[in-house]
Amino acid sequence: MKLSYLINLVLLIVVAALTWLTFSPSEKANEPAKFSQLSSNNINSITIERNKRDAISLTKKDTNWELVRPIQAQANDKRVALLLNILNQPADSQLTIDENTQLATYGLAEPTYTLILNDHRFEFGDSTPLQNQRYVKHEQTIYIVDDAIAHLLNSTASSFIDNRLIAKPLTLRKLSLPTQANTPNLEISLENGHWHASTDLSQDKILSLIESWQNAYALQVLAVTTTQQASNAEITLWFNETDQPLRLIMQLSEHNLSLINTQTQLNYQFAANMAQQLLLTETTPH
Repeated sequence: MKLSYLINLVLLIVVAALTWLTFSPSEKANEPAKFSQLSSNNINSITIERNKRDAISLTKKDTNWELVRPIQAQANDKRVALLLNILNQPADSQLTIDENTQLATYGLAEPTYTLILNDHRFEFGDSTPLQNQRYVKHEQTIYIVDDAIAHLLNSTASSFIDNRLIAKPLTLRKLSLPTQANTPNLEISLENGHWHASTDLSQDKILSLIESWQNAYALQVLAVTTTQQASNAEITLWFNETDQPLRLIMQLSEHNLSLINTQTQLNYQFAANMAQQLLLTETTPH
C-alpha cells in the first residue's frame, strides 16, 4: 500500500473526527433534530440560486406549481415535491454559528446553491468527508443532512418543466391533425357526448387517439431554437375548459417526434413511434 494513500486515509479520518467533535449530535439518539419547522403545505414560492448561473423560480397557483423564471411553463410536481422534501429531512448534527465560525471551512462563505422557500434561505455548502451528506446553513445554524437534492439544485430550468403535453386540468373537445401532404387535416370533435371524425374512423380508434393525446408524456422538454420552428405540419387542440386553443408545430425524424408549443416556445420530444399513436397515419419524416 502506498505511503501517500495511507497519509490521505489518516487525514480523512482526522477530518471526520474533527467534524464529529465540532457538530452537536441530537439529544436523543432515536430522534434526530428536525431540520426545519416549516411545512411544505405552506410553501408557495421556490427560488434556486446558483453561482454564475441564472436563478430558477417556481410559484404555486391554487394546487399547481408553475415555472416562472427563466422560462414559463407548468412545473413537474414530482421534482417540486423532491425539493420540498428537504423540510422533512432529519439533521444528525448541527452547529450554532458564532463569531468564531469559519463558514469557508464548510463551503458556506460562498454557497454552491441557495434554496429559498418563501422567505426562508437554505444555503448548501460542501459535502461532508465520509458520508453522502452535506453542510446546509439555515438561519444561524449549520446542519449535516443527507445529500438528497443537490443534483436537483444543479439541474437546468427545463428539467423542472412538466413533461405532460396537455396540462392536467384540460380535457380535449376537438383536434385538427395533419395527414399526408396536400390533403386536408383530420378533424375530430366531441358533439353531444360522441366523437365524430372528418374521415371514416371507428369509435375505438378515435377513443384510442383521444386517450393518447390526453396522456401524452414527453421524454424531455427543451426550449425552442429558431431552426426548430421551420415546419408546415401544424396541429391544433381545443379544450372544454378554455376557448384558447393549443397550437403545435410537428417535426418528425427517424428517431424523434417533436411537438413545439408555439405559445410557450417549448419543444416536447417523444420517440418517433409515438407518431403512430398520435396521428393514426403513416407519416414521413420532415
